[in-house]
Amino acid sequence: YIATMDGRREMNSHMAYILNARGNYGLTEGEIGEAQRTLAARREPCSAKSILLRAFQQKIEIFTMGGEWTRLRNLYFTMGNFYVRQDENHTALTMLYLVFLLDMSGMENRNRLVTYEELFPTQKGIILLMNQLRKELGMSEMAVKTDFLSSIARMGPRLPFSYFSPQVMARILVERLRGFDFDRTRYISEANTPDASSKAYHYRSVPFSPPEGRGEGRDNSSPQDSFGIRRRHTPPVPPVMRVSGFATKPFVPSPGARKKLKKRPEAHKKTAVKGKEKKKNWIARLLGR
Repeated sequence: YIATMDGRREMNSHMAYILNARGNYGLTEGEIGEAQRTLAARREPCSAKSILLRAFQQKIEIFTMGGEWTRLRNLYFTMGNFYVRQDENHTALTMLYLVFLLDMSGMENRNRLVTYEELFPTQKGIILLMNQLRKELGMSEMAVKTDFLSSIARMGPRLPFSYFSPQVMARILVERLRGFDFDRTRYISEANTPDASSKAYHYRSVPFSPPEGRGEGRDNSSPQDSFGIRRRHTPPVPPVMRVSGFATKPFVPSPGARKKLKKRPEAHKKTAVKGKEKKKNWIARLLGR
C-alpha cells in the first residue's frame, strides 16, 4: 500500500510530536498543530522536520515582538541542539552565534537591560561545543570571525541596545574559543553607555532584584536545559537580633546591704481601737448581721 498525501501528512505530524518529546524541545501540542496547519495552508511539504522548524520560527517571531530576549536566547540554543541531531553543523554553529550575541548584548525579558556588572557571559560548555563544531567544519579562527559577522547580519534579531558592537563581539568570541575567560575590566572602555531615559528598553543604574516568584525560572530536567539562563534572585534576608541561649545568674546583695535591710524599722501596723465599733446601718440590723 502507498500512503496518500493526507496519510503522509498525518504520519509526519505524529512523528513531530515524537521528536519534540524525544529531543526535549519544549514545544507544545498547540504550537506543533499550528505549524502544521500553516504549512498545509501554504501547500508546503509537511515533514516532521519542517513542522518543528516552523514551530520554532513562530516562537522566534513572538519572542522578538514581545522583547523576551532571554527566552529567545534559550530557544536559539535549543535550535542549535536540534541541528546538531540533524548533522547540520554549520546551521547549529549559526544558532550558537545568536546565543553568544544575546548574551553579550545584556538584554533580558521585557526589554530590560542589566548593568554591566550583571552581564552574563556565555557558559564554557557552549563555547566548547562551538569550538568542536568549527573544528569539524575545518574553520580557522579568522573564518569563524567572518562567519560570525555575516551570520548575525543575516539572522540576528534587531536589539534595542547592545553593550558591544559586532566587531568587538567577534574579538571576544575568538578569545573565548582560545580558552580565555571574558575580562570585564579590559572591555569596559569599549562598551556602549546605556541611556536611563530611553523608552526602547528599561535600564536601572543599580542591580535590580525582582520580587520572589517573578523571576524567569526553568526546570532543569535535562542536561540541555542546564545551559539556559535562570533569572531568579533570592531576596536579601533581614538582620535578626540574636538572644543569648543561657540564663544569667540571679542578683545577690552584698553583706553590708543585708545588714542595712535588717536594721530598717518595721512599718507600723494599724490596730483597731477597742470600744469603738463601727455603727451598723439599718439593713444590716434587720438581717441580723
